[in-house]
Amino acid sequence: MSGEHGLSEISKENIHASQQASETRIEKSVPPYDKATCSNGIIDLAVAVNKLNENEILQFLNKANRIEKHNLDYGSSYGSVKLRTAISGVINRHFMPHHNIVPDDIIVTNGCTAALDLLTSVMCNPGDAILVSAPFYSKFETDMYVKSRGRVYPVYVPVNEVESEDQVKYFEAKITELKKSGEITPKVLVVCNPHNPLGKCYPERTIKALLRFANRHSIYVVMDEIYALSVYRTPEDVSTDKSDNTDVVYPFKSVLSFENLSEIIDPSLVIVLHGLSKDFCMNGLRMGWVVSPFNKNFVIAAKVISKIYFISSTTDSLVTNFLSDTEFIDNFISTNQRRLKENYYKITEYLTRNNVSYVSACAGVYIWVDLRRQLMVWKNKNLRPGQAQVTSVEQLTFDDEGEMWASAINIGRVCIVSGQPFKSTEPGWFRIILAIPWETLELGLDRLLGFLLK
Repeated sequence: MSGEHGLSEISKENIHASQQASETRIEKSVPPYDKATCSNGIIDLAVAVNKLNENEILQFLNKANRIEKHNLDYGSSYGSVKLRTAISGVINRHFMPHHNIVPDDIIVTNGCTAALDLLTSVMCNPGDAILVSAPFYSKFETDMYVKSRGRVYPVYVPVNEVESEDQVKYFEAKITELKKSGEITPKVLVVCNPHNPLGKCYPERTIKALLRFANRHSIYVVMDEIYALSVYRTPEDVSTDKSDNTDVVYPFKSVLSFENLSEIIDPSLVIVLHGLSKDFCMNGLRMGWVVSPFNKNFVIAAKVISKIYFISSTTDSLVTNFLSDTEFIDNFISTNQRRLKENYYKITEYLTRNNVSYVSACAGVYIWVDLRRQLMVWKNKNLRPGQAQVTSVEQLTFDDEGEMWASAINIGRVCIVSGQPFKSTEPGWFRIILAIPWETLELGLDRLLGFLLK
């Protein structure tokens, strides 16, 4: 018995999908950039990590890390009471919930990927539909499918309508389309607020419109608030130049803070997702949490399967110590937001100076960049035999985008994320990470534009 023989049908399908989506166009493995030891390494502007606060995090964790006897035993599969108390404290101080969150409202998992799988397992039968506004975080599709078999359906919302409550019409059209099939059950709406990859916060009125839509159709709403504490611009920060009507910033408002939630939606349909990796710059510790203050049956069902998503007792203790230091945490959040804002202004000034368009942002660790004109220049310098010159961005294809992306890694020594995995409707849009030290970020941008335009 060899190869795929004997594997489950689910495993075979996962392998096939993985091979189709794999980054096989990268010709060879090159080590990451390091100024001192590998100056020709690849500068990673793709993976959504925040490297602006590593010194503070390392200093705190190395002081707080103490292995004790109880860490050698099994802990709670959904997080110790001390850990969930510390998490609820962060939420109650910074998410401004209308009713205080308590430890029993929280399920802790080994990362938000695991949390998405848990959510899908509890909410969905295999094949049930999950609606997400596109462009969206590309891993939603795999995180909610490979094991739990929820099926993500993109709802294409024009970028200039993402903040408008009128976008509900696109969701209504999609749900009508799915119901007509007679075989697909819409079950979940995922709202990523702040938005990934656009870096925008939804206005309160738009969140309410989406909640009312979900209530009409009796579907769950997963509010992915993973970047809630990485909001670095407020309406007060926006330029006073009223001629620039594209730079509109709305304040972040957690769904937990809505005073009249029960007048908008059955609260039992609302679940919130948050975690350690983005707002606290610790992707590698693998910890996420699901907050369900309005649906105790969901919490019970999640606890039943929580052993699959068990975090280690050591991680539990370490993060408890970290989140319980309220003075450090509150200062850290403020410092992180300030550093993100500084880098945002630096990268947008750089992009403007180099005639690169972008979508204005106020949150997250990334920026959504329009490289269609630069892609057209690159394409025309790299035509294959028989290919005609590209004379407008409308002629660009996702194959062009993919070839440029791979070549930027192999030749340009810089990696960004292409728009196709995010379900962008136009080739040439890319997500670029801004939360790395400026010296490295600027070098990565120099490499990228130098590669595209040389």
